[in-house]
Amino acid sequence: MSNSNFVQAVRELTGFNEEKKIETEEGISVGPLYEKALTKKDVPNPKKRESSSHITSTMVINGEIQSKDVLVVDGIVKGNVTTTSNIEVHNILIGDVIGENCVLGGKGKVKGNIIAKSSLEIGQECVLVGNAKADNMLIQGSMKGNIDASESVRLMSTAYVCGNVSSSKFISELGSKISGEIITKNDCKVLNRNFEFCVED
Repeated sequence: MSNSNFVQAVRELTGFNEEKKIETEEGISVGPLYEKALTKKDVPNPKKRESSSHITSTMVINGEIQSKDVLVVDGIVKGNVTTTSNIEVHNILIGDVIGENCVLGGKGKVKGNIIAKSSLEIGQECVLVGNAKADNMLIQGSMKGNIDASESVRLMSTAYVCGNVSSSKFISELGSKISGEIITKNDCKVLNRNFEFCVED
């Protein structure tokens, strides 16, 4: 569709004539003066835009946070944080964290449990004091608490974990440190096998 046809289609759908202007969500005007500048990509599609909430580095929040948006925490939060979307923590959070995909990045520190419905990543300079539960985990930083992963846990060379690890798949790079038990969830199949045997003279 050409640019002029697109503008004409917008006018027909909205019922505006050539002399009137349409303000979109991003403040783009559609009218005679803007016909050459406007293209289809300039008109926002609400279905493609994922809303987000940002707690800036100058903010301190005391209390619980519940959201449906992507949540980025650059400030300090003292309270539980729950979102049905993704969450990134780059500063201090004291409380439990629940989200779809969770990232502890920058110099983020969390004192509380983290539950990620999909994945959890702990950056190299980050610290978690609390238990972690997710499908998949990638740990580069430090953690004191137990890990429960339904699929996989990967400890990078800079990782330090003080706690027990339970996962279907466990990968540990050279240099990573762990103090605790490692239980792979398919061990039960091995433990139930019969290891008795006899040696004939």
